[in-house]
Amino acid sequence: MAGVVTGYRIYSTGLCPGVEGTPGSRRVWNALTVCQPELMGQFLSASPFPPAPRRQSGLPPPTPPSPPPQSPRSAYRHAAYAAIGFYAGRKLDQIQEQKEREYIQILEDYVRLHPEDFPEQEPKKFGDVLMKWYPVR
Repeated sequence: MAGVVTGYRIYSTGLCPGVEGTPGSRRVWNALTVCQPELMGQFLSASPFPPAPRRQSGLPPPTPPSPPPQSPRSAYRHAAYAAIGFYAGRKLDQIQEQKEREYIQILEDYVRLHPEDFPEQEPKKFGDVLMKWYPVR
């Protein structure tokens, strides 16, 4: 008895018992090469993918379909989305600024309550910060 290729599965009918699987599995491939070499052609032709369409020479490639025309309402829709985006961005910016203000207030309050940890320093002059400069003439 020989194996039979049906659809995308191959079944053994007695010559190689227990051989069952999908095309491409190593177990089926090994069993076919040893037990039933006459089924190798059927096994290789049984592919789960359809053949690729071939283009005839001389014909131009097909043109993609054009997009549908936009309705006049799309301009109003874009304006509405822009307004919503502006409002949402402004609100998020206000929330971020509020959090920054709260953070600065907490830091300033801590400095005010613990003056021993933050002594007053005299301001530096530019002459102390910058290196001595000699012009080259």
